[in-house]
Amino acid sequence: MLFVAVQSFGLIAPLFSGAALVLAVGAILVVCGLLADRGRRRLLRGAS
Repeated sequence: MLFVAVQSFGLIAPLFSGAALVLAVGAILVVCGLLADRGRRRLLRGAS
């Protein structure tokens, strides 16, 4: 997940600057975290 976040930062850095960049990267990190949590819950549900 960290690799995806870093790659997306490299992709959007030329498009945004300043506070917009920080907000966009923060939103990407939140989405990555939510997807990871959802996948973890799905795996745990399937294992039991």
